Amino acid sequence: MNRLSSQIENHEFIKELSHDQIRTIEKLEEGKGSKRGQMVPSSYTLSELEQYSKSLFIWSMRIRDCFETLEHAEVYLGSFRINKRYEEAGIGRSHYINYHYFNYAITVTKVMDIALILTDKTFRLGNPERLCRLENIIENSWVRSAGVDKLLKKLDSVVKRWREPRHLFVHRGGRLNRESMYILEAYDLAARQGESIGSPYEAKILYELEVSRISKEFKQTEMPLFNATSDLLSGLLSIYRSWRKILEQPSTAHE
Repeated sequence: MNRLSSQIENHEFIKELSHDQIRTIEKLEEGKGSKRGQMVPSSYTLSELEQYSKSLFIWSMRIRDCFETLEHAEVYLGSFRINKRYEEAGIGRSHYINYHYFNYAITVTKVMDIALILTDKTFRLGNPERLCRLENIIENSWVRSAGVDKLLKKLDSVVKRWREPRHLFVHRGGRLNRESMYILEAYDLAARQGESIGSPYEAKILYELEVSRISKEFKQTEMPLFNATSDLLSGLLSIYRSWRKILEQPSTAHE
């Protein structure tokens, strides 16, 4: 299966970053010693270029991990099973849907947060991570001259519809406000109290209909999100190459 997370992982930007880590790791391994049969930390100190490349690798892989989480959410939603441990914990269909739906919303918005930090670090702008907001990054002259401001705006336009459900869940304990979810919550409450309202089959069908609706929401988001993220990584690749060339110069280390 050619999953989106795998495609992100195989983007040329991440592939170059991954390749550049190989020699760094080799140097770290060479610098390791042993003391009474125990490994000790490496004595090798990363160069400015290696620190730069390592930082970008870590943040780009966090974006890759977000896409994997989004893929997992749909798989989880499609495989709810009543079991003893769920019953003991009071986990019903409504809890299961809300948990994975809002985790999805949080993860989509997280892609944008990480993308802004990655952009800041790729351009070496030096902003604290908490200040890596869209308005701060896209107003930078280097970012604008490279056209990356437009790529960030494109990504933001995909992400913004998920901010409201994310905020409602995180700050106000919001849930999916649909009639089908209200009915499922009533089924779950009755089951926890040892009562019954309707048949288990009706609850199963209602759950499947809700998951089908959510799956369509997810699919409307995933390709635009992937395309916008992929375009951003492509835009950052040339910036990384430029900085790598500068930092490879021997004089850079002494400036």
